[in-house]
Amino acid sequence: MRHGKTPYFRVFRNKEFVMFCEAKHLQCDDWHYNRLDNAAPRQIVDGFRADPIFNRLTNHVHEAVKQFTSVNPNHEHPNTLFFANSDRVSDVLDLIAVLDGMFRAESGVRAPMCKQYTERRISEEKVTVDLFIWWNVWMSKEPQRVWHPSIHHQRVCELLGCDVHSNLQLNSLENVALSSS
Repeated sequence: MRHGKTPYFRVFRNKEFVMFCEAKHLQCDDWHYNRLDNAAPRQIVDGFRADPIFNRLTNHVHEAVKQFTSVNPNHEHPNTLFFANSDRVSDVLDLIAVLDGMFRAESGVRAPMCKQYTERRISEEKVTVDLFIWWNVWMSKEPQRVWHPSIHHQRVCELLGCDVHSNLQLNSLENVALSSS
């Protein structure tokens, strides 16, 4: 296993190895705060740039897949990617947008927005991850699970004690409006 990067966790149940898990932390983007901290007194600070969350998410998926592939090249075991999110302006909808390319507003409006990530940058890599778990670290809510259609879906549900049909699945989100709350 030490030939390269490996996933953070090997998950066991009753001494039986059951899956790999990698954890990634999404930190607050301090770009605006740094601009304010470096400003002179009474200086007006402004600036615009593209939202970096989509690049950060795809970079994390890319790195995690390399780690999974190093120990599970034939995808014989489930791979789970856990995001601990500290960025209060990001939520699970950003992850879903990167995975399926569609922006979803709370109103139900859907629009293609992140196709360059989902169809090019991580098009093949994302299917290597069977389960994405998103946890906002400042909230006491349960983490949210997003499933990629996979041969391991039912097995992971059994391991987690959840209903196969009660989770967000990327292939079943066509007409779903998700709430970020």
